Amino acid sequence: LYNPTQLSNTAILHQIRRDQVTDTCRANSVSSRKRRVLTPNDLKHLVVDEDHEMIYCYVPKVACTNWKRVMMVLTGRGKYSDPMEIPANEAHVSSNLKTLNQYSIPEINHRLKNYMKFLFVREPFERLVSAYRNKFTQ
Repeated sequence: LYNPTQLSNTAILHQIRRDQVTDTCRANSVSSRKRRVLTPNDLKHLVVDEDHEMIYCYVPKVACTNWKRVMMVLTGRGKYSDPMEIPANEAHVSSNLKTLNQYSIPEINHRLKNYMKFLFVREPFERLVSAYRNKFTQ
């Protein structure tokens, strides 16, 4: 049901979260910290979509199966046009998606500099419970 008070509280909470992200990013800006060089293993988690100039950084237990399915459809890698038709195990086959570790160093740097990059995060305790249920109760 419609509740204007709840809407206001939600807006306040979202603003607090935005402020926290801004403060954290400012505190960890390139000028205030030493950059860590990405390792080849890091690059395996960065899925590349050349046509849309996007890089998706997947995080296990944060809808990564569904996002890998979406990336398979977007990149045309596979025989499916509907992400939900793709079996979960097929979404995790490494040859079904191109990752950043498959490029040369100049190509990697070009993509990191010019492509849109995104990832999704999840509340840590909820993620832990989900992982437990997925691995031990199903």
